[in-house]
Amino acid sequence: MFLKLEGISASSLEKVDGKAVVESLNSLYSEWDTYLKTRLTNLEKVKNIGETYMLIGNRKAKGQESASNDAAHFMMEMLDFSAFAVSTLQNLTLADATEGGISVQMGAHIGSAMGTVLDTERPLYDVFGDTVNTAARLTTNSPRNNQLHISAAFHSRLIHSEQVADCISGPFTVEMKGKEATESWLVDPAALPPSLTSVSSIMVSIPDV
Repeated sequence: MFLKLEGISASSLEKVDGKAVVESLNSLYSEWDTYLKTRLTNLEKVKNIGETYMLIGNRKAKGQESASNDAAHFMMEMLDFSAFAVSTLQNLTLADATEGGISVQMGAHIGSAMGTVLDTERPLYDVFGDTVNTAARLTTNSPRNNQLHISAAFHSRLIHSEQVADCISGPFTVEMKGKEATESWLVDPAALPPSLTSVSSIMVSIPDV
């Protein structure tokens, strides 16, 4: 899953102190980090680069034969996190550095990926694979900001309660670099039910492997 802040242009940044921008973004990302660590159990941050924040779910721990296969929880937590992220945008104090306000592009896909530590000079853990590329392209090709752009694979695993179904629109046809035109859906985080992470209230279908 990726989140990319929109509305902070290079030209508008010239109007404000760079230190103020860094402090505001750091405060936002710290708030997101804290929410991940204290409220969610199946998601973890991979990295953030500038205006882009990346996280993954259901990662296989060292020594495990496979990931926990708890897709129900981490998919719901992705929706939960998207709602929280949108709600925190109002805390950004960058009014003078934006054009029309700050919003966020978000994209999520489900599938396998590989994680490893790169470089010896400045080691960095990163995650690679088609799943990551698809999530990134869903983010940059999202038809609507402040909504989570999900793939057909993500959408197909959900058995929606009426509440959740009302928050989803689509399908849309999106053109993504290096891929054929594909269907996608949008989830409106602002309309999601408060008890989102209660798996008993929102069932998820996990196909047999």
